[in-house]
Amino acid sequence: MSSVIEYLLYPADSKPVHFRVTLDPFSDTYIFPDDETAPEWTHLETHKCSHCPLSSEDYELCPLAERLIPFVNKLSHLNSTEELRVDITQYDRTKQMVASVQDILSSLLGLFIATSDCPHTHFLRPMAYFHLPLADADETIYRVMSMYRLAQFFKKARTGRAYAGFGKLEYLYEQMTEVNHRLSERMRMALKDMDQGQDGTINAIAMLDALSQYVPASLVDATEELEPIFMGYWD
Repeated sequence: MSSVIEYLLYPADSKPVHFRVTLDPFSDTYIFPDDETAPEWTHLETHKCSHCPLSSEDYELCPLAERLIPFVNKLSHLNSTEELRVDITQYDRTKQMVASVQDILSSLLGLFIATSDCPHTHFLRPMAYFHLPLADADETIYRVMSMYRLAQFFKKARTGRAYAGFGKLEYLYEQMTEVNHRLSERMRMALKDMDQGQDGTINAIAMLDALSQYVPASLVDATEELEPIFMGYWD
């Protein structure tokens, strides 16, 4: 199973910026060219997450930071408050939208994070396959909860075991908070090295971090609010 998602951004003062993300169920890691030097902010030991299970003996670069190299190189010059048009193509459908840079970057950044080889982001890969551009918090909560319960169905069928409730989902998103904090530090370092003064990338990460904290805090309320919608299944 594979698919392609494309973002085409139209900044007012520069050429269109194009991203093509090919989704692979096992890996979609960005491979840094052999003839170039990876920037310092991508090294595993630079602003390394406190709960990172990877060793620098096996990984020179952080797999998430490495994944974001083209994201930073192409988008770091944009101003977060700018409104611009973006065309998003997936499954042979194209959506044309106008939104702020930070909203577009947050949506695109979430896609890049979900397709990285960071161990703490693997659970998000189904979200990338069924990517919903510029989704709001309520849409994200519904998709996350649905994804998680379907994952437990597959886990039960394969192993005979599954997690009840949403406790494990809360834990996974709590781990993402640390990832987002460290990622913000890496991005500040990257922008400083590139002498870029714009804040679109940092704001996009801040939005994702807020969402990662919002999800576990909202699970109980979400189940109560969503329950009436499913009354057709009660009989």
